[in-house]
Amino acid sequence: MSGKHDARRSGTGPRRSDHGYMVRAYQLPMREIGQGLHVDAHRKGYASLSIVGNTLVSIYGKCNALVEAEYAFDRLCNRTLVSWNAMFSTYVECGHGKRALQLLKKMQEDGIIPDAVTFLMACLAPH
Repeated sequence: MSGKHDARRSGTGPRRSDHGYMVRAYQLPMREIGQGLHVDAHRKGYASLSIVGNTLVSIYGKCNALVEAEYAFDRLCNRTLVSWNAMFSTYVECGHGKRALQLLKKMQEDGIIPDAVTFLMACLAPH
């Protein structure tokens, strides 16, 4: 008897309703998924936490949703190097090289030391 067969018999395997939910989730544009996560995180009071905010900035960056990425970044309580790099790469990926370099300057003014990822993104920034 296989594990797959046992899961079906015990009722612990996936149900058809699970598959429908997963298909619908994959059909949503990434931006809408990010906005849904953002609303949920905000309601629960997690949106300003670095790990959550960094993820939101990255998701919005991948969708070219610059305003939303900036909003999430601006509301972070504790910006880590990862936070700065997430926003920096968002500017680069969205084609805003000048803004990325301005952010690099602000990052350094705030006492954050850039790392290899920061400098790699600076090299990729459109000039």
